[in-house]
Amino acid sequence: MWVYKRYASDDNGQNLQFTGQNDTVRIAGPEVIDGVTYSRITHTLGDDEYWRIDGKHLVNSEGYVVHPGWDYDYTYTRQLPPFGTIDYASQDSYSGEVEGKKYVLYPFEGYFNPAEGESVPAGVGDVKTYMPGIGFVIKRSRYLSSAAYYEDRLIYHKLI
Repeated sequence: MWVYKRYASDDNGQNLQFTGQNDTVRIAGPEVIDGVTYSRITHTLGDDEYWRIDGKHLVNSEGYVVHPGWDYDYTYTRQLPPFGTIDYASQDSYSGEVEGKKYVLYPFEGYFNPAEGESVPAGVGDVKTYMPGIGFVIKRSRYLSSAAYYEDRLIYHKLI
């Protein structure tokens, strides 16, 4: 189980504020999708997700890499027609403090590139920051329509 505090920015991607909401995330058990077994991940904020380890990558049921794990050179481009693409790449690890606790963090970042003629702003669209032995510590997702984003920060975890 992981509990995250939810923050949100304004439309310009500034002034990050606590929303008053926490997201509790649990592994609810196995789920077979098209003959492949995934772990069903439940959220109190948002929809269920389905993840599995494929080689050394954490992937979802749509086939996208959620985090590449130890594959530091892994990159890919996700097509988001008609809006553009997101280029994903691992970033350098760093030591940081999140909600008063210290971590060594391994970010996997998606940079949004709008298609020609689209009014969607370019920039970082998705970041999943992981720590081995714990899981995701920071998860950030940007809305396509603006620079606004929400960010979930780990405040509690219990691994069994």
